[in-house]
Amino acid sequence: MPFKFTKNSDQLVLTLSGDIDLEITPDVKNDLAENLDEVSKLEIDGQQVNYIDSSGISILVIAMQSCKQKNIDFSISKASNELMRVIELAHLDKLLTINEQTGPADLVDVDVFSDTGANDKKIVENIYQNDDDLIAQELADLGGDETASSAISDASSPSDENTQENNQNTDPEAASDTEKPENSGLFKPGTF
Repeated sequence: MPFKFTKNSDQLVLTLSGDIDLEITPDVKNDLAENLDEVSKLEIDGQQVNYIDSSGISILVIAMQSCKQKNIDFSISKASNELMRVIELAHLDKLLTINEQTGPADLVDVDVFSDTGANDKKIVENIYQNDDDLIAQELADLGGDETASSAISDASSPSDENTQENNQNTDPEAASDTEKPENSGLFKPGTF
C-alpha cells in the first residue's frame, strides 16, 4: 500500500512509499483530515518514496498547513533522495521541516532511462500552477515576498541549458568568429 497511517497515543505517522501521484492522493487527503483529530504531532515518513508528482507534493503542503492551523507539530522525519529532489526543486525545503534524508528509495518498476530532469521540471511547474497561492503565501510568511517570488520565477524560467543555446544562436559575434581566417574550417553555430 502506498500510504499508511499509524497512531501512537497523541502522535500520528503517515508512511508514504512507492509512487505518490494523483491515483492515491485523494485517498491520502481524506484519511489525513479524519486522522488529525486528537493528535499533537504529525510525522511523515517518506524514505520509500521513489516518485512523487505535484499532487503528492500538495499533500505535504496541505498537511503542514492543517497542522499549523490546529497547533500540531509537523515534520518529515525521513525523506528519500527522490522525494528531496522534488522538494528542493520546488524550493519547499525552506518551508517544510525535514529531519533526515535517507538516500535512494528501493526503486521498483522505475524506468531508469526516463528524462528525470524534464519530468522534475514539469512536476515543479504543476506545483506552482496548481498551488501557487498556497505555496507563495507560506514562503512569504517564512522569508518575505522576495523568497516567494524568487521560487515562483525559478519554477517558470527556462533552464540554463536552453538559455545558453538561445544566446548562442542569436549572438552575432559568435557567427562572425567562424568567418575569420584563423578559424577557417570550423562549423557555424546553428548548422546542425
